[in-house]
Amino acid sequence: PLAHIFERMIDFYYLAQGVSIAYAESYDSLPQNLREVRPTLMAVVPRLVEKIREKIMEEVRHLPSSKQRLFAWALRTGRAWFPYKLENRAAPPGLTVKHLMAEKLVYSKIRSQMGGRLRLLISGAAPLSKELAEFFFAIGIPIYEGYGLTETSPVIAVNHPGAVKLGTVGRVIPGVEVKLGEEVEDSRGGTGREILVRGPNVTPGYYHQDERNGEAFADGWFHTGDLGMIDADGFLSITGRKKNLFKTSGGKYVSPEKLENLFQGHRYVAQLVVLGDSKKFVGALIVPNFIALEGYAREQGITFATREELVKNEKVNAFMQQQVDEACRHLPPHERIRQIALLPRELTIASGELSATLKVKRNVVEERYRDLIEELFSRRPPALQEVAAS
Repeated sequence: PLAHIFERMIDFYYLAQGVSIAYAESYDSLPQNLREVRPTLMAVVPRLVEKIREKIMEEVRHLPSSKQRLFAWALRTGRAWFPYKLENRAAPPGLTVKHLMAEKLVYSKIRSQMGGRLRLLISGAAPLSKELAEFFFAIGIPIYEGYGLTETSPVIAVNHPGAVKLGTVGRVIPGVEVKLGEEVEDSRGGTGREILVRGPNVTPGYYHQDERNGEAFADGWFHTGDLGMIDADGFLSITGRKKNLFKTSGGKYVSPEKLENLFQGHRYVAQLVVLGDSKKFVGALIVPNFIALEGYAREQGITFATREELVKNEKVNAFMQQQVDEACRHLPPHERIRQIALLPRELTIASGELSATLKVKRNVVEERYRDLIEELFSRRPPALQEVAAS
């Protein structure tokens, strides 16, 4: 949206460089618009590229088995080849030959469905998972993640050609200073350090909000509320969010974003909202990837007439809980999602449940599904040994 600081900054840069700009008619019309406009670069949010990958993977699943194997081989080849490209090193001759074949047989065909001319994607507004970035690099569409806030106009750090490390938000841009502040307790019961910023890009303050200014600005530094670390090469990583941690009734801190990011690109999970503030355990509302889940239900002989019936089916709920348990298996016990509730429709901008950048409006969702959430937390969570054995 043009009102968002990320898009505003990108558009100003486009105009300054004489770039032609086209706007998608809607999220649903994006595939057609890409083929019509044939863009060379595009600013995106992670949820958008996640949906693009979901569409690609779903189409692959309907191909003959021989073509599915070809795609899997090409993806493995791309994942093995692109790190050499990032490091400006020559790949082994055998891998180079494989990559050339995969480019002709697979990657070029995928890119043609996105207009065929995309040189790169710029990702912002929310965390981009490393695995999702690797997928796009593998098929020949580099995606560069950056980091910033409205208060910082917005860019603080960004990956770019010649300086990229996946899983980070890049190096701090020239003219901006970043330091790590005091340690605070993070979602794992350990500590993280808050990212502090100063520079000409930082706002002088919030209009007529003295109390908020006193909290956010101190000694010339803006306190972002994000937790991070800077590695030996100067790349900044976001490790958590100071302001968005919630505490369970057992006194344990949990980061909902950390858990939600685990499910980026999950085959059966389209959207997930983590809950648990002042509750005995962590729960979640889940919008399934209905194309994949309906396929699973048919394979298992589960009958349903509507999506409402599908999400109420006990076998379907058990299956989805297994998917969640598997994804959370490596987490400390207090962070694991112990109970879920499935929603029959996607959270959307039109319904007021998502912001223009596809972020969940938690207060709206929690109010709209209050009864379902109360029912979820009235259940007995499975014992940890039951989860471990599932």
